Formats: sequence, C-alpha cells, structure tokens
Amino acid sequence: MIEGPHLPGGDGACAAGADALTDDVAEASFAGLRVVGARLDRGVFSDCLFVDCDLSAIELRDASLRRIEFRDCRLSGANFAGAALHDVRFAECKLDDANFRMARADGIVFEDTMLVEADFYAASLPKAEFRRCDLTGAEFSKVAMPGADLRTSRIDGLKGAMDLSSVTIDSTQMIPFALSLFAALGVTIDDDPPE
Repeated sequence: MIEGPHLPGGDGACAAGADALTDDVAEASFAGLRVVGARLDRGVFSDCLFVDCDLSAIELRDASLRRIEFRDCRLSGANFAGAALHDVRFAECKLDDANFRMARADGIVFEDTMLVEADFYAASLPKAEFRRCDLTGAEFSKVAMPGADLRTSRIDGLKGAMDLSSVTIDSTQMIPFALSLFAALGVTIDDDPPE
C-alpha cells in the first residue's frame, strides 16, 4: 500500500532497481515498499513515513531528509553519505553496513536499530540518540557528536572511539568503550608475564 506520491517504477509491491527520483516527495506514507538498490541521490524528502519497507542498498547521497520516520524497515547497505538529515527517526530498522559518511544530522534518533558495521566517518551528529541499538564494529573516526547519547546500546568493537568526545554512555558500557579506546591507542592487554 502506498499513499501519496510513489517512487518511480513502483506499485507498492516491488520497485527494485527504480530510476533516480527527480521530484520532491512530501507528505507521503509508504508501507511494504520494496526499492532495493534504487538511486535517489540528491532526492528531497519531507514529512514522510516508511513502514515495513525494504530499502536495502538505496543510494541517498547528498539527499535532504526532513521530518522522516522509518519503522521496521530494512536499509542494509543504505548510502546516506553527505546527506542532510533533520528530525529523522529510525525505529526497529536494520541499517547494518549503512554509510553515513560526512552526513549532517540534527534531531536524529535511532531506536532498537541494528547498526552493525555502520560507517559514521566525519559525520556531524550533535545530540544524536542511540536507544537500544547494536553498534558493534561501527566506524566513528573524525565524527562530531557533542551531546550524543549511546546509553543502552551495544558498543563492542567501535572504530574511532578516540573521536567520541562529549558523548554519554552508561556504566555497563565502560569496558567495551575502554577496549575500543585501547585498540585505537594501540594498547595491548597481555596477562602472561614475560619469560
């Protein structure tokens, strides 16, 4: 079911390989949409809701997303590099291997979302909220996230932990965070005494 304007090539059931979206999409709801590998670079989306959609490997480089909510969507390998995201919420989504390199976001919330190996290199994410997310192996080198909240999220094996200044974690995250910092500093932990 698609309400409002729809993506090119799509009837709601399958729009795999859809061509680049050239028009703005505003005030639209999408349910059950499948747009795998679509190229929507520089697309402009505002006031949209995506529910139970498969948007795997979607290309949204340099796109503008404003007041967008993704609920229970698959966005594995999605590319948001250089995108501007304002008041965007991802709830119960799969964003493993997603690319947020150099994205600029304010008011972004990730909730109960899989972000394993996601790439946030040099992204600007002030006050970002990560609620009960899995950030295992995520890349945060050169990121700017002042005031971001990582409490309740899994943060094992983070890359670029040295650049996560001014973020909030909870006490259960101290060890995984410290291990990521040690790895970034090249610290070796070895309990075996030298012979």
